[in-house]
Amino acid sequence: MKVLLSLTMICLLSSHPLSAQPPEMECGLGQIEVPVGLSHEQALKVLQDTPEPTSSKRLAFVATMVFRYQLTEAYPLVAKWLEQSGTSYAKLELFRTLVLADGGRLQPPDAQSFLNLLPQLEYSHQWKLAFLVLAALNSSRLDQRAFQAAEDGLQKLVGDDYGVRIERLNLQDLLAGERFRLTAAHEKVSKVLSLERSARLLEEARLYAEFDGGFADYLTPWAAAQLVRESWNESLDKQSDYQVSLSAKRDVIAALRKVITEIPDQDIEEDEASGIRLRLLRAASYFGDHLNAEELTFIEKNSGHQMDLLD
Repeated sequence: MKVLLSLTMICLLSSHPLSAQPPEMECGLGQIEVPVGLSHEQALKVLQDTPEPTSSKRLAFVATMVFRYQLTEAYPLVAKWLEQSGTSYAKLELFRTLVLADGGRLQPPDAQSFLNLLPQLEYSHQWKLAFLVLAALNSSRLDQRAFQAAEDGLQKLVGDDYGVRIERLNLQDLLAGERFRLTAAHEKVSKVLSLERSARLLEEARLYAEFDGGFADYLTPWAAAQLVRESWNESLDKQSDYQVSLSAKRDVIAALRKVITEIPDQDIEEDEASGIRLRLLRAASYFGDHLNAEELTFIEKNSGHQMDLLD
């Protein structure tokens, strides 16, 4: 059985009013088939048999497979593709996939490779992708060096050529906003990860529901990935490797269910409330919750209205 997924990991997560999509991206122009219903081992075999990803569709396929099937074992394979990759765009998307495969981290050699790539970036849309890589991390330890590299890149954009002037303005605007936004997002992540488990799960579920409303392009995908890791093990320091833990999954489902009950307390329009409920019910189902007939009917009725990462 297969499901047609749009380029979720690239187009949805990269959307931002300041970012221009690179020309090789095909957002909205097609879909990609991702197999569903595979075992963990079958999914890993599919990924191992995948040709080196170079197109936006193939990169989306790899990222979605790693995320959907929680393929932490894919890290060496993705790192190999990263070494062979020839474009900055592909490298940045593969770096983000590495973060997904390693529980919100980059191994030290790969973190250094990421920092080494930054001086080669020439366009604001590339920098936006770089900031998305940083936002997927559980810590801010690379942020300042990345922003310094962006400042250095800005200094290189000199001349009166129209294209250069436009790109200089785009990067200036991006840096002005993203320095604050990324710092604030990482401060929120740090605060959430410092909580004890039950409170932490609730905050992660609320971030995934976008109750907070701020920095959603950074915090929503981070919360989705973190909820997945929370379903592997109760302890943060044991969430780097995929494992089956029914009790950990039940904790995540309970948090999602609790946040569903909080929807009526939010000061939002009815259609937005329906969208949040749809997102949280899909997430609960993703983690193995058994939905009742009304909930299944609600999902079927509204499923064409939005895409969600945990679905």
